[in-house]
Amino acid sequence: MPRVRIEKIIAGGSGLARLSEGMVVMLPFVLPGELVEIRVVRRFRGHLQAEAVEILEPSPHRRRPPCPLFSICGGCDLQHAGEEFQAELRKDLLTEALRRAGITPMQPLSLLPCARPLAYRHRLRLHLADDAGLGFHRIRSNRVVPIESCPVAAGGINRVLRTLHDHPDLLAGLAGRCEEIELLQSPETGEVVMVIHLRTGKKLSRQTTGRLEELARHSGPAIDIRRGRVLQPLMPGRPVPLLRQAFPDFDGYRLEWDSGCFFQANAEQNRLLVARTCAMAGEVHSQRLLELHCGMGNFSVPLALRGARVTGVEQNNRSVRFAGRNMAAAGLSGHCLIRASTRIALARLRKTGEQFDCIVLDPPRQGLGPEVALLAELAAERIIYVSCDPATLARDLARLTTSGYHLTRLTAVDMFPQTHHIESVALLEKN
Repeated sequence: MPRVRIEKIIAGGSGLARLSEGMVVMLPFVLPGELVEIRVVRRFRGHLQAEAVEILEPSPHRRRPPCPLFSICGGCDLQHAGEEFQAELRKDLLTEALRRAGITPMQPLSLLPCARPLAYRHRLRLHLADDAGLGFHRIRSNRVVPIESCPVAAGGINRVLRTLHDHPDLLAGLAGRCEEIELLQSPETGEVVMVIHLRTGKKLSRQTTGRLEELARHSGPAIDIRRGRVLQPLMPGRPVPLLRQAFPDFDGYRLEWDSGCFFQANAEQNRLLVARTCAMAGEVHSQRLLELHCGMGNFSVPLALRGARVTGVEQNNRSVRFAGRNMAAAGLSGHCLIRASTRIALARLRKTGEQFDCIVLDPPRQGLGPEVALLAELAAERIIYVSCDPATLARDLARLTTSGYHLTRLTAVDMFPQTHHIESVALLEKN
């Protein structure tokens, strides 16, 4: 069997190596510098997909993974490395993505480390197989690996997960009707909300509904039923349960939302992300500030508390409603919230000649895309770009830096320990 030396970790978490004739090999669960005996599992035109048969020379940063399902479950991909080295690998992935796009920050890339590398996730989405197995997809497969607990999930989520596995009859009743089960833990209260994602055209039997109601009464999780875009509580007439996060050291405000809204899975790191974003915004008192993908006000509320006149844009109707509620709860008024896609909102703002001193955006993984051109035309002095994907961030920053902006600061936020994913926040200033 061939042997290769791992050169680096690439986007997606795999290691990259080369055969003696130069062919690129990609394989999971290895670390830079390791000598590995491999078996080729798939051939592509430009590279080979392989798996490690034996680690002949292990990295000094290699460790025993904390999860027994590591390398089977497709969730985490870096548990075999110590946490500090993991953070450096993620930072390198961000740096490499920028380098490939021809971008060099004016200041060195900084990193906000994560103090809690396990039990940090307040949101977990699980797949339910037709045979009632509840868990994550197996690596490179759609088969479900059943799990009874997850080391990166918060304690309340694991308690509910174990309870579900103690009720196989309930899971059997959901199988075939339910595609996914989402567990959300409120960062402030620890309460858990369970969201049942029903398949198109399916509904729950009366017996299964009764079992869910009994689970909610005796085990604690509030339960929502989601059919496509429609979200409703399991028991009609009851309000949809809320999740909350307090920011006691940061203006003392509180955000609340329901299971139909996006929120950062790592609540502690979200506090650091919000603080760094506000610091990059600088003095915003009386300035006009536009936030794209504003959600339920994660950045809009603290920036408005600092005196900014905020216009928030968000497509999700529930998030817009909670953004308004969170603004009001913080004693804020006179701010504008627009329910629209980013593309439509930017086109309208440009057409009406709106001007902003600062723009903050936190797009989904696919980034901003073609809307970057519309963003640059608003000619704000500062743009703060929060990203969860280095590749799409680098792509969008490259477009902005050819439209009159330069990258002055970039901070990596270690939001997702045990995985290759990393959050970052970039500050661009007009030339």
